[in-house]
Amino acid sequence: MRRGMVIAGAVILLIGVAAVAGGLYLLVEQSGLGNLAVTSQKTTVVLAPGTNATIGATKMGEATIVDYTNNASAPLQVTSGGTAPIAKTGSTSGEKVFVAVFVTLGTSSAPIVIHNNQTATLSVQYASAQSSIGALAYGGLLLLGGGGLFVVGLIVLILGFVLRGRPPPNQQ
Repeated sequence: MRRGMVIAGAVILLIGVAAVAGGLYLLVEQSGLGNLAVTSQKTTVVLAPGTNATIGATKMGEATIVDYTNNASAPLQVTSGGTAPIAKTGSTSGEKVFVAVFVTLGTSSAPIVIHNNQTATLSVQYASAQSSIGALAYGGLLLLGGGGLFVVGLIVLILGFVLRGRPPPNQQ
């Protein structure tokens, strides 16, 4: 066992864990993403077929995440200033949960509109969160960098345990 390698590996591993925790904190808590899943924070609207509801607005230099549920089998059309979200995802198991992400880099804000493109009247629950793009990028970098440090620290730690120590120098 090489004691110095074991100590170095443990230190790198701990720094990686701290960076991952900090990155997760920035991504979830500071960005407001943690509140999206809280049902009590959601607003409910009823939309007849072909009708719209304005559910907020994007802000310059910020990412806006819209989380909504409805009782339809497909996602609704969500736009900001007439443009589609940069990312969208959904779950079709049980209750339908959908997420749309908008990033505004231009010079003006735009309203976010949800459109009932289905043939039935729908009850829609929604919530949105906004975060500066810088905080999201910094949190993502911390998460990736911390994950890399964790892996390197783990490798150094294992090598420190596996490798044999150096023999003492010959004394004459």
